[in-house]
Amino acid sequence: MGSSMLLYIVVIIVGIVMLLFVSIISYAKAYSAKNKIVSALETFEGYTKDTKAEIDTDLSKLGYTVTSKDYCSNSRVKQHLEDLNINSSNLNDASGGKFGYCVYEVQAASEAGGKYYMVVTFINFNIPFIGENLVFPVYGQTKIIAKNYNY
Repeated sequence: MGSSMLLYIVVIIVGIVMLLFVSIISYAKAYSAKNKIVSALETFEGYTKDTKAEIDTDLSKLGYTVTSKDYCSNSRVKQHLEDLNINSSNLNDASGGKFGYCVYEVQAASEAGGKYYMVVTFINFNIPFIGENLVFPVYGQTKIIAKNYNY
């Protein structure tokens, strides 16, 4: 083999390894953002003004993506929510959210009572020419909050 062919192979391998590292870092950031949102929802027991302020502070410290795009209307997210029988609207839209995440309030089953929140954050790869096609959702949910006790 010639030295130029060996150089091409090395460049391809290094590119693949770099892509793998970028993927791992992006997933870790989205997963951490999801955990911070879930923690804030459980701390303030719902999606309130205080919760929104806490989430915005945490996500800005984390360096999570600020976006004006509506990733929550992604067909993959809608299909996943339909599979789970979740028909509520995104609460983050109503409060003018600037970060790319979705929060859905879901009524728990009748035997459990109360409600819980479904959280969706996104792994976003900003690659030229491919652009917005590389957005992957990360799902999570809170514990049941505000359980209804009927005596």
